[in-house]
Parts: sequence; structure tokens; C-alpha cells
Amino acid sequence: MGNRKKAAAAAPVYEYDPGGGLRVWLILFRAAQAMEKNALASIAGLKLGLSDFAVLEMLLHRGPLPVNVIGQKILLASASITAAVDRLEKKKLVRRRRSQSDGRSRLVELTAAGRKVVEPALAQHAADMEEIVKVLGPRERKELVRLLKKLGLWAAAKAESVPYDVSAGKTTPLAAVQPDGAADAARVLQVLAGAGAQIAVPGREKLKKL
Repeated sequence: MGNRKKAAAAAPVYEYDPGGGLRVWLILFRAAQAMEKNALASIAGLKLGLSDFAVLEMLLHRGPLPVNVIGQKILLASASITAAVDRLEKKKLVRRRRSQSDGRSRLVELTAAGRKVVEPALAQHAADMEEIVKVLGPRERKELVRLLKKLGLWAAAKAESVPYDVSAGKTTPLAAVQPDGAADAARVLQVLAGAGAQIAVPGREKLKKL
């Protein structure tokens, strides 16, 4: 009985801290949810599916790419990215062609029609997201980006040592977790929002994307 009392007395007690880690995480989570909702609504208004839009945007900025490379960059499963390319090819927005440097490899590239679709769509999406962040001034945005990159890289490094998926109270090994539609959407939005920005990781020579 005495040991139980000692253990209870030694147990940590949570005290609310407006600047504490729990509060920071909650604010970031709610802000990310709101931003994601607006981003999805913006893309839905473009009359393009999320993965289709991501493929067109990637080809616009990176040029012709193999299907598997597009999937890796957009962080979508092979089946999902192949289906997206098939849809776009049927609409004549992209085409597949053999690589000039490697005849065994096939590249996906934008058609003139695809460029006419994605350029105004991307401009509209950028304007929609600008409307959301206009509440912040230039200095505030720059500081927010700096802090989020710093926090994101630190959190990502910490997450590498976590062997379990603890979403929804579960403890499923990460290797057994299969991406669902919501997870796919989150990953695509992350890539679109990243715009290919690279961040130097302290203590490492290579650059890592947040």
C-alpha cells in the first residue's frame, strides 16, 4: 500500500502551459487541418482530381519523367500514379514516349493541351492559397516558414526512431501500415505545398525536403 502511494506521488502531473509542446502540437494540428480543407476545396474547384493535378504540376516544373519517378516525387503508390497517368493520357493532357537516352524507358510528358490546363489551374490554386495566408505579413510569413522548417526537421528526425503507427490509439508496426485515400491526399498536398524547396539539415551534408 505504501509503495502505491509513493508511486502515485512520484508520477508526473500535467500543468497547462500556453507555450508547451502539447499546446504547440494542438495549434499546428488545427491549423494544418484548416489549411488542408482549403487546399482540397481549391483543387476541387479546378475540376481536376488531386493526384491528376499533382502529376500535371510535377511535369510542368520538372519536364518529362518516368511514371515511377513521378510516383516517388508525389509520394503515391504505383497503382495510384499509373491510374492518374492513364486518365490524363485519355484526356490527351499527357503522353507517353520512349526516352531518347534509354530506349527501354518510357517518359510521361505534358501535351500542349495539358499545359493549357495546368498553367491557369496552378495560378488559380496559388491565388486561393494566397487568400488564406494573407492574414500574415511578409515578415511573419518568413519567420513562420523558418520556424516550421526547424520544427519539422527535428520532429522528422525523432520520428525515424518510432517503429509503430500510433494513430487512433493503435500500435501497428509501420511496415504493415497501408496508405489509404486520406493518407495519399495528405502526402500529395505536402508535395504540392513544398514546391521542391530544399532545406539544409544541420549535421548532414545532403539536403532534405520537408
